[in-house]
Amino acid sequence: MDITTLYDAVFKRWSFNNPMYSKASFHTLIGQIIKEQTVNKGAVKVDARINTAILQDSGSGKSTPSDFITKLGEGLGLRIRTVDEFTDASLLGTIEEVYENVEGELVKDYAVNPGLLETSDILHWDEGSTLFNPKPHQISTLNFLQKALNPIGSQSNHIYKKLARGPEINIYPTCSILLTTYYPENIVAKVAATGFLQRLLVVPRRLSTNDRELNAYHDIEVLGVEIDFEEGIGMLIDRLSEVRNFSTGEKIKFTPTIKPVLKNKVTGFLNLIKTPNERISRLLHTFLPRYQNFLYLLSMHHASLRLDSVVKTQDVRYANDLIENLFTSIISWLESDTELADIPKREQLYLHKMFEAYKQTQEETNDEFVQSSKFVKILEHKLSLTKPTIYSYINMFVDRGFIEKKKQGRSVSYKMERNTLRKTRV
Repeated sequence: MDITTLYDAVFKRWSFNNPMYSKASFHTLIGQIIKEQTVNKGAVKVDARINTAILQDSGSGKSTPSDFITKLGEGLGLRIRTVDEFTDASLLGTIEEVYENVEGELVKDYAVNPGLLETSDILHWDEGSTLFNPKPHQISTLNFLQKALNPIGSQSNHIYKKLARGPEINIYPTCSILLTTYYPENIVAKVAATGFLQRLLVVPRRLSTNDRELNAYHDIEVLGVEIDFEEGIGMLIDRLSEVRNFSTGEKIKFTPTIKPVLKNKVTGFLNLIKTPNERISRLLHTFLPRYQNFLYLLSMHHASLRLDSVVKTQDVRYANDLIENLFTSIISWLESDTELADIPKREQLYLHKMFEAYKQTQEETNDEFVQSSKFVKILEHKLSLTKPTIYSYINMFVDRGFIEKKKQGRSVSYKMERNTLRKTRV
């Protein structure tokens, strides 16, 4: 069993039906154990860390894997800490009075009590929505956190703070961030305002009815069953220790032969973010530079897992599959959030537009069931949304019985009846 499959198998004991969360947390750990590795881009160096944001509905299992991640991380010698208070003092540290006996006299001095940015390898924020909506007195704290995400050892990574008394705080953080939280309200405005979320590998996920049913039935299946949660962790520690030892002695390289493969994948990203919604298009372009870096980093991670010092095509394909999946979810998520109208009214409008597209497609084909590709192409024009978002609405209306779906092999087609619209009114 390869190491990624083993990690997924152990992870799902804590959080079932959460594959993208599993992948993202895995690479947060990998980034820490090989953080000395860098991607060199001319004068710029990007270290191997991956910082992650898990944005999911309540009851999705976003908090439960923390015990597993902590056990595994500590087994690898990583210091994993939970943030309970978002303040300068908790992140940077405090100054404390100390007294030393000097020739029989107590002399007062000051010492720095280090904060979480210095004493952690992975910082876990549970229910960390504060980071998207900081209060005025927390703006400077968020700025310090952003500095911690900059390339290790760079001037932009340097945090210096002179306090009213005692020595100054002077650190270069090397920690990674793992943020787990529910969906923030009005996320588009917050993303545009802070630029913080673009720096994280974002895993947005809303649970569908099918997801809820699957999770509920699995919960019943494991009811009363005792599982050895330690099983597999020891093997993961051994395998990941081997990866760390390898990366310590080897510089992982990108050779000229891999550049055409990378260019092809970046072209795919650019095509993916072409959306008629100008506001979303501008916002998605702010994600692109960081996610291009993630493409490099995840490719390098995968090469290290193979104990290979040269990034190959298979590494880039692995990274691209993961990022493309996440980027598609991000696009759909941001587009959905831009609608300020009442949600039921929006859904009614979309349903009527879909029926118009269905009739238009049907007139061209004379078929009761219309092909998915033709149907969606017309909807792109009518709704000014990207394909991922359109498919999410189609699936929602299929679940509600407004659209009938037929699948034959890899071919998908849809059918709509006018009487299904009688329940709705625009």
